Amino acid sequence: MTLTPPKGLIEDIQRTIVDFFWSGRHWVRAAALYLPVAEEGQGLIHIQSKIAAFRLRTAQSLLYDSGPSWLEMAKLLLRRVGRLGYQKQQFLLTPEDVDLSGLTPFYTSVLQAWQIFKISRVINEIPGMWLFEEPLFFNKLIRIRSLQSASLQASLREAGCTKLGHLMKSKMTSLEILRRKSNITSIRIIN
Repeated sequence: MTLTPPKGLIEDIQRTIVDFFWSGRHWVRAAALYLPVAEEGQGLIHIQSKIAAFRLRTAQSLLYDSGPSWLEMAKLLLRRVGRLGYQKQQFLLTPEDVDLSGLTPFYTSVLQAWQIFKISRVINEIPGMWLFEEPLFFNKLIRIRSLQSASLQASLREAGCTKLGHLMKSKMTSLEILRRKSNITSIRIIN
């Protein structure tokens, strides 16, 4: 089990280490302590950055499907988040919008570490097979007001329709089947 240390504790430890090596000598900048020894620094490690790097390494393993045996368990945990069934798509969402209560603190911190990156998506791209994996809910690329309704989200989740591909497949087979599965009575919303 991985425990996430409180942020204040990490900052206190970092401050104590810097004070030990630097002790307020102003002729050397504190930032110089973090330089590698080869560049005439002390080679100190910024603890928060190192923790974020470990979390991003976990995110990389989750995104590239290759790696250790714990990968399947991690994907199972990601699928449980918000009962949405997302795996890799979880990294496209903002953690503030999604209910992360079913996720362990470690994987919550992995999703938060991913937010360090500024992800910009090209809207003019030619759609490919990845389009069917696009998440329906909490997605900045799909801005449909009706999809923000909690009751509609719950109905579509119960029907197993959480990705654009699920919606397109339902549309090709029969909208009536989707309406029955999701218990949505409004024909206007279904169409």
